[in-house]
Parts: sequence; C-alpha cells; structure tokens
Amino acid sequence: HMHCHSRMHTCIHIHQCTHMHCHSRMHTCIHIHQCTHMHCHSRMHTCIHIHQCTHMHCHSRMHTCIHIHQCTHMHCHSRMHTCIHIHQCTHMHCHSQMHTCIHIHQCTHAFTFTNAHMHSHSPMHTYALPFTNAHVHSHSPMHTYALPFTNAHMHSHS
Repeated sequence: HMHCHSRMHTCIHIHQCTHMHCHSRMHTCIHIHQCTHMHCHSRMHTCIHIHQCTHMHCHSRMHTCIHIHQCTHMHCHSRMHTCIHIHQCTHMHCHSQMHTCIHIHQCTHAFTFTNAHMHSHSPMHTYALPFTNAHVHSHSPMHTYALPFTNAHMHSHS
C-alpha cells in the first residue's frame, strides 16, 4: 500500500532495544528518518523514548508512553514534539508477532508534553500503525513503513 516516496513521508524503524537510551528490556527503540525517494537520511534522525506507562494519566496498563525529540548527533534537544499514543490492539503483550497500534497526534504544545497530552483523544490523530515487537510490520524487506506525515506533524531540519 504505502510507499516512502516523497518528503511528506517519514520512515520508521523499530527494533528491540539493548542499550543506549533504553533503560530496561521492556523498552523498544524506534528510529524515525525523513524519507525522500525511498532513501532514509540519518541526519533526519528523531529520537523516540518508549517506556511502560504506570501513571494515572494512562487509560490502562496496556498503554505505553512515548517521548519524541528532534535529534542531532544522537543528542535530543528540540522542544518540537509529536504526540504518539500506543496501546495493545488485541493481545495482552507485544512479544513476537503480536501487533500494537500507534495513534499519532499533532502536538500543539511547545514544551515537553505530559502523559495527559499524549493520551488525549484528539481528533488530530492521523495514523494507526500496526507493527511487531521486533520491527515495523510492512511489505518491504527493509522492514520500513511510510507514514503520511507532514513536517508539521513531525519535525523539520530545514
């Protein structure tokens, strides 16, 4: 279906986390690249930190909190955020081939958003992405998936 073929798209790569930003094996690392003509450029890296949500702001234990920061040389510094709401679709745990749904919301706050911001049921959510615990579920052998974002939804280095 989708193809990463324009600057309006973003490639997302998901893999199991073993080190760096993740602090527990419950975490998953996600790398997002701005995509142009099926090629992802590492300079467009965005850091996503995922952790299990245990605060009251979460609607259930099956929710996961995601923090997104614009990243330069693996250092997160930008205040530009995109809100992502992730929750289990039909399975109790995301281990192996079980799918997880991601709902993405445009973030209207310039400061670091809270769980309440992330989990607000805004009509601005634009995409639901099914993926496995290991990688993004897609038809591509590169395990990538094109998200129809605009830079307004995500980030821009331009």
